[in-house]
Amino acid sequence: MGPRHRVPLVLASSLLLALPVQPMAQSSTCHPGVPEVERVSFSGNLSIPTRSLADVIETKPSSGTRRLTRFFGDRHCLPPGALLRDVARLMLYYRRAGYPRVAVDTVVDHPNAERVRVLFTVRENAPILVDSIALRGVIDSALRAQLGPDIKLSPGHPLDRFLLETSTSSMLITLRRAGYLTATARHREVIDSTALRSSVSFEVATGPRLHVGEVRVTTRGPDDETPILPPGKVRRLTGLKPGAILGSQELADARRDLDAVGLFEQVSISLDTIRDPPNGEAVADVSVNTQEGPPNQVRLAAGYATLDCFRLQTRHQRSGFMRTTGQMEVTANFSKIGIGDPLDFAPGLCSSEVRADPYSRQLNYYLAGTYTVARAGRHAGARSISLYSERRSEYLAFLKTTYIGASASVGRYFGRNWSATTAYDLSYAKTQAEPAVLCATFSACIEADREQFTEALPFGLLTLGVTYDRTDGSLDPTRGYNARFQFRIAPSWLGTAPRQQVMGVRAGTSAYFPIATGTVLAARLQGGAVRVLPGADFIPQGERIFAGGATSVRGYRQNEVGPRVYLADSVRTIVSGPDTLLWAFPPDSTGWRAVPTGGNAGAVANLELRYRPAGIASLLQFVAFLDAGKIWVLGDADINNTPFVVTPGLGARASTPIGPLRFDIAYNRYAPPTGPAYRDTSVGLETAPLYCVSVGNTLPVTGFGRVDAQGNPIPPVQAEGPCPSTFNPSRPRGFFDRLTLTFSIGQAF
Repeated sequence: MGPRHRVPLVLASSLLLALPVQPMAQSSTCHPGVPEVERVSFSGNLSIPTRSLADVIETKPSSGTRRLTRFFGDRHCLPPGALLRDVARLMLYYRRAGYPRVAVDTVVDHPNAERVRVLFTVRENAPILVDSIALRGVIDSALRAQLGPDIKLSPGHPLDRFLLETSTSSMLITLRRAGYLTATARHREVIDSTALRSSVSFEVATGPRLHVGEVRVTTRGPDDETPILPPGKVRRLTGLKPGAILGSQELADARRDLDAVGLFEQVSISLDTIRDPPNGEAVADVSVNTQEGPPNQVRLAAGYATLDCFRLQTRHQRSGFMRTTGQMEVTANFSKIGIGDPLDFAPGLCSSEVRADPYSRQLNYYLAGTYTVARAGRHAGARSISLYSERRSEYLAFLKTTYIGASASVGRYFGRNWSATTAYDLSYAKTQAEPAVLCATFSACIEADREQFTEALPFGLLTLGVTYDRTDGSLDPTRGYNARFQFRIAPSWLGTAPRQQVMGVRAGTSAYFPIATGTVLAARLQGGAVRVLPGADFIPQGERIFAGGATSVRGYRQNEVGPRVYLADSVRTIVSGPDTLLWAFPPDSTGWRAVPTGGNAGAVANLELRYRPAGIASLLQFVAFLDAGKIWVLGDADINNTPFVVTPGLGARASTPIGPLRFDIAYNRYAPPTGPAYRDTSVGLETAPLYCVSVGNTLPVTGFGRVDAQGNPIPPVQAEGPCPSTFNPSRPRGFFDRLTLTFSIGQAF
């Protein structure tokens, strides 16, 4: 253990008035002879949390990553004079918190010549206590009740000047929201230094309460042309009605509603004149000035994705459509370009994953026209209606073709953090899935049964969603949390075909914690469940729960978490007594393809440690992650045999103009789950029924060698019965065979 010494407090008190509470930035480069700070700790601080004190001082310890690796992470050193300045800052902070007799000292420990450990010892001593709190200048009892929660101090507690300032600021916000835009508020305290007692008063001058008078609107079109929206429509869009209370929230809502139209390049809202009519209620005229931009916007984007191959996105947006406050948007998106018919001109340029996916052999598209009306007024919601046609494939799972669909939605904000959306979608669509999936999931093992699960049917879905968001950004949050809940129901009275009526819920929450400079711990938990309604036969593939992929469990490819069925490339004939059976070859000696079935319940958890290196923080981010998840098929014990999987990994994100380019590599130690195996083409036949070929199945096959009148072979027939989940693929042998690589755009969550 190295020497320990105390820093004297000479000149510390003289620095109290000269130093700000906020510390200067600490150097991350250690000059010769300047030791690195290994640890900073506090003792004796009973009233103020250690974290608050650590934010005040200049001396910071090196990051945990730096202390562990000695190469990576933030390195912090102890500049000359830093401890003396920190003592002064801590004393000033304590005095402002109500502890005028505080004493602060330091103990410095030198484990070796290159590192130090700093301990700040605090003797708080007795604080100045608040005896009484008075609110003056407010007569109205209702307004006094509104201002009461803004007072953060309480009698019997220390005279905290931080809370005094916070209370005054909160009062001003409340007053201005209530319509007192010219109000002032200040605090005063009378202190008995000998008795360590004080009395506090808040003095408020409300001024007149303002009401909306005349709303004067000046509009200018693009390039000084005639404006698309006349002044009357702009006035209605602000939601400001003559005679209504005029507070800061009404002005903020008016500005937000005008911005939401998407037509204005410049918006200014200001008070014009304030008049005092005979009844004593002041009236304020409001001046609104807008400058319109070009009404038409065209966007074209092209890209490449692992599971989409080449894709093209186009959008034309018209603001002020038909001289209204709405926007008309026409969208045309295409993916699977290069491999999907009729644009299958270069399949070799697509990834091996998309080439192996049978649902990627057709061009995916989304064609839509959407009319949106922005919210107008504090209690109004944004509304939209769409007409669309779509072909969408889900990797290895299904292909859904929506011949025609229509949707309508209403979204509304409740305060700063809450929002809700109600949406209704009615579509006429057809879903294609592997015959093996239909056989294993719905017991539709013959062609006649499978047709009823793949025919085009109407589907009407009502969705109710609620979101709470307190993060500091939507693209790459660094602090805060959010929560989402969605209820989905598709009964027959909403237009759904009776046999596919469903109801389900989906929910999720994410949290972000800054733990060091440039380092964020991010966590997410999400899950969902779906069930059929009375009278229904099955859950459509598009409503089933899937997991796995770049935004889910990254140790698995898209949708591959959970139960699977297998398609065997070749089979062997087994003679068991009088029966002839078909079994797949051992999986180690033949090829097979896994097809995820999805489930009716699922859960996924993600944990990420995100680090941005100093100097290149705006360009590069490194991530260590741990993903976990499970898919259940509730009510089917035979297929619900997959484990709860956990896959760790590492990744990197590079900043690009279109968002973070993300590369992740995850380790998957699990063997593929057991499941039923099928074969849909027998030896010597171009087409055949779907055969169960799970090892150990006892379903006899008869009719070998038969031909029809033209001499064409007739496929053998297999007895009906459940196909056992006995196909057991082996675990990949090599370490590198157990790695899953994903490329994508944007953060995982």
